[in-house]
Amino acid sequence: MESNQNFIDKYRNFIEEKNFYQLLLAIKTELRKLSRKGNTKDYFQALTSTLKILKENEEKESCVALFLYGLEEYSKTFNKIDTDLCLSSLKESFESLPELYSKKETKMKLMKFFESKQISDIQAQKFGFYKMFADDSLKNQDKTDGYRYALKCEDLSTLNEYISYFLNENLRNEDEKKFFLARTCLELILLKLPLFSFRFISQYVDLKNNLQINHPILNCAFLLNSMILKDSNDFDGFCNIIDNYKQILEVDASMVKYLNKISMTYYNRQIIKESGFNLMNLLKAFG
Repeated sequence: MESNQNFIDKYRNFIEEKNFYQLLLAIKTELRKLSRKGNTKDYFQALTSTLKILKENEEKESCVALFLYGLEEYSKTFNKIDTDLCLSSLKESFESLPELYSKKETKMKLMKFFESKQISDIQAQKFGFYKMFADDSLKNQDKTDGYRYALKCEDLSTLNEYISYFLNENLRNEDEKKFFLARTCLELILLKLPLFSFRFISQYVDLKNNLQINHPILNCAFLLNSMILKDSNDFDGFCNIIDNYKQILEVDASMVKYLNKISMTYYNRQIIKESGFNLMNLLKAFG
């Protein structure tokens, strides 16, 4: 594949005349040829170069549409051997898209691509996709969509931006805020990010006086997190903490779903019946 300058020279007439329709037709033809050859590097050089040209010329819709076309076309000939090159190239291509433009669908298509090609969260995170997605959602004021990526990005400052928004804009009741923080901690544990969740929940827990000055739901989340970090095989310890905080846990039924999912993930055991549950009979449920 030619250098970026040679690529521009090749399509200079289309670019100078701002004939982006013909440019798109030409590049799609070239992408199909490169895809059939299985040349990942050249494929993404052509795609990214065109995206940058479209971006510079404020062709936002065409830019995003071409990215989606390129992703779909490449998906047909994806080779597992090229995973690292694919991910680094996809990131560069995504970064070539217009900043102030909703890319919610684009991110969803990328997530489906990762899933279909068995690209793990660890691999996606290694190349910075989740932080990139979360930052993009912040720029485009789409915090509801971006929150899912902020949870996975393992960047505390990014996650805190989202948490601050939800605490200040969506939640008024202090108890609701505490339960939201606890659920966030449990969700991070469920994502198998116990160290990241510990860093997160520790911001809201005062360790003085044996945790007596904190809201009990925060203590519960903090202790569960600490126990899993110390020994993720300690099922009895997990159950004991839940039993000690059963009264506060009964306040929010969603906590039961999180705890069951965590129990299944770490211990392969469901500890509480979600239908008509009664935490007062917790020991009977798993004993």
